[in-house]
Amino acid sequence: MSVENVGEAEKSEANIVPEELVNNYTEGQQLINSKVTNIDDNSIFSAFPPVNGKIMSGENITLEMLNGCVDALKPTENLIVRRLSNSTYHAANGYSSTQIRLVQKAETIAVLDWDKDAPVQEGKTRAFLIGDAVHTAILEPEKFPLRYVSAPELDLRTKDGKKTLSDFEKKNLTLARVVLKKEEFEAIQLMRDSALAYPMVEELLENGEPEVSIFYRTEKGTLLKIRPDLLGIYSDKPFLLDVKTTDNFQGFGKSVDEFGYHIQAEFYRLIANQVFGQAIAFTFCAIGKNPAYGRFPVKLCEPDDEDSEQGVYEVNRVIDMLESVIETYPIVKISRPFWAKQADRKRREL
Repeated sequence: MSVENVGEAEKSEANIVPEELVNNYTEGQQLINSKVTNIDDNSIFSAFPPVNGKIMSGENITLEMLNGCVDALKPTENLIVRRLSNSTYHAANGYSSTQIRLVQKAETIAVLDWDKDAPVQEGKTRAFLIGDAVHTAILEPEKFPLRYVSAPELDLRTKDGKKTLSDFEKKNLTLARVVLKKEEFEAIQLMRDSALAYPMVEELLENGEPEVSIFYRTEKGTLLKIRPDLLGIYSDKPFLLDVKTTDNFQGFGKSVDEFGYHIQAEFYRLIANQVFGQAIAFTFCAIGKNPAYGRFPVKLCEPDDEDSEQGVYEVNRVIDMLESVIETYPIVKISRPFWAKQADRKRREL
């Protein structure tokens, strides 16, 4: 299954439902039909309805209900879920971009068992918090003041200042709001405004819907899922936008390699291409966390042709691994750096 074969999956006559999905199908379809929304309230889905799929509301839906819906999908069917909570999406069935990249790096699907069972460190790092806050400020500005608040200016060298801050944090904890340092809060607002000032960005945001959850089952029955930062329309065509904050703005290409962003881009495109039956554009909005000349730098960018081709190759290779019935051995080969081996070879030649 490749990105180039847009629409071929839904044309296939080999829609054989795996046995384990049969029992879920009727109940799942009933759930989907009970929560299907009117697509006319969103220009994206009015202009580009999903091929061989449905759209439903994720409001007030439980994880059990959502899994019942996505488990009911037959091969080549898809489901778009709007207004679904981020936590429910991540807990739902289906292989995500993160899991695809985990397998690609580890060279074994055994890493997925580790990913499921390994303990997770509590709390987010400050970098992740800032990244999440920037995402919210740009993509869901109406939710930003409900999730984040600036700490008051206080003299924390004094007992009264420390107590006031502690009371402030406890109060906002009950409101599920994250307390940011004043300088962090102001920097996030500047990063947001800087992104909106960049050509195309504001127009893209005005014609898009953030955090749409998309589930797709391949011809062989593998369930995949994506949650693009923004699904929208530009120049009368659908597109995907992904916001990335970075400490190394000038060397963002290194981050693409380190975190496999080119693989993420092609995984998103592959699923979106199948769901909408046409080629979908994908763009990163990279925002530097460190000011340059007093401003937070911004650029819209996409993987070049070579990296895009490599991303397609890696995505299809991992999906083939997931769809293989052969059990993957959890022990993989590891190699020392090429220069160390080269030095060994030269020493042997002496």
